[in-house]
Amino acid sequence: MPLSATHKAETRKKIVTAARELFNRYGFNSISIDEIMARAGLTRGGFYAHFKNKASLYAEAISSIRQKHEETGLMERCMIDPEVTREAIAGFYLSPNHRDNREEGCPLPALVSDVSRENDTVKAAYTDVFQNLSAALAGKYNGSKVEFDKLDDKAIADAVLCVGGQIISRAINDKETSDRILKACYTELLARKAK
Repeated sequence: MPLSATHKAETRKKIVTAARELFNRYGFNSISIDEIMARAGLTRGGFYAHFKNKASLYAEAISSIRQKHEETGLMERCMIDPEVTREAIAGFYLSPNHRDNREEGCPLPALVSDVSRENDTVKAAYTDVFQNLSAALAGKYNGSKVEFDKLDDKAIADAVLCVGGQIISRAINDKETSDRILKACYTELLARKAK
């Protein structure tokens, strides 16, 4: 008996969620298809019914951060809630909680090294997430394709400061230094607004 379209979509979503969590934690090359499928509670045999290869799953896993945030309301709040300021977004992004919970976090800091070696499809997904973060920090995320060329350099620099701060804080093995890096990046972001 053929599986329903709903079941197939739910299965695909499980695979993408498992992949996003594992890729964020361990990187692309350290995780096998078998490990992803096991995390999703499935067997390897079903993988190719959903994805052409591991790289196509990687691109979708990167892009799925938008879906995850839409499900939690984060993106919607960035679009319509005036209380969600760039300071609030940066405060969340540059928090120790975001640093310590890689599996649930944004793929930008977790996957930067891996993505730089990947194909254009993977890089396009990563670029889309970066552009959305920049737009959200500028208060211009609207849920559709970002007009990146219309964002000012400050928004782009804010996104780089958030991602870069998170990358360095995760690489430091001293918690006090790591916390200080996050705080310094957030403080700098706030000070830049006043200029």
